[in-house]
Amino acid sequence: MPQTPQRRAARMLAMVAEHKGKMVEAIEDVRLDKASLDEMNNKVIAAIRAKFAEVARDASL
Repeated sequence: MPQTPQRRAARMLAMVAEHKGKMVEAIEDVRLDKASLDEMNNKVIAAIRAKFAEVARDASL
């Protein structure tokens, strides 16, 4: 059965939609990874600040 232009266009649109779906998933994964990194970064900053506060306290004694 020869391909009609409509079938070819429909197949191409399906491929584009599939690719777009994969891209959206990849973007969501990156956002989740960034949120995770931001959370770890905040924990590290809090630990550093706590250590500085501890050192400052010890120095003032």
